Amino acid sequence: MTCSRTVAVRYALEADMLPPLVEAVDALVAGLPDAADREVLFEVPAFESIPDLVIVQLSHDAVTRRLAAGVTAVPDLTCVRVLAGLAAGIDSLDALAHRCGVTPAHLRRKVVPSLVAAGWLSDLEGLRLDAPFEPVLNWVVTVEAKRSKWREAYAQARRQKRVADRAFVALDAGSANPARPWSEEFAVQGIGLVTVDARTDTAKVERRPRRGPRPDTDARFLLGERVMEMTAAGVSVGKTFPVFGQMLPMRVSVC
Repeated sequence: MTCSRTVAVRYALEADMLPPLVEAVDALVAGLPDAADREVLFEVPAFESIPDLVIVQLSHDAVTRRLAAGVTAVPDLTCVRVLAGLAAGIDSLDALAHRCGVTPAHLRRKVVPSLVAAGWLSDLEGLRLDAPFEPVLNWVVTVEAKRSKWREAYAQARRQKRVADRAFVALDAGSANPARPWSEEFAVQGIGLVTVDARTDTAKVERRPRRGPRPDTDARFLLGERVMEMTAAGVSVGKTFPVFGQMLPMRVSVC
């Protein structure tokens, strides 16, 4: 009698895991407010990492006010920190420099002129916003996809919690067993576990994240500016492509 052994089917490329994850967006955002109103983006440079998949809900009121003011996105952390400081009532160049961790001279020479050019400030001397700087993202969900390196995926997902309301680790189902005993620890940190099955090309949420720490305000602002930059350009893939060595479609429609 010959015994046959089942051989696990695995993905050859992490890029191949993304279409099933997009199909599973409903499950990833379930329970969030107005979850059907969302944008799906790839490889958006966040504060400390570049999530493979980013699902966001834009604040339509905030976006409308930005468009009416005619400002452009400022996808730079120092610019974001200056704008957030001004919005919080800081009106001293020295205080803004301290908040940003740079010198007043750097703000005066480099940062303020770029904010004037983007329409946020009216002149080089005045430190008064010409448009409201406010959150443009109501909520954020990130997904870090790995075929087998679950510890690396977990570390990156923890960094993504700086910007995300929910973060997920997505693993090839054929390689996920070592991570499963740790899924409760993931959840406590606000990180969920998703497995993607190469046999069926489907994704399954195995563990939902708990609430976890609140996102960092400046990091969230920065992600919002980068999302606005991509939206204005009409793209859904960040500037870091090719992704996993492959070019992804520039538009993904999620109904």
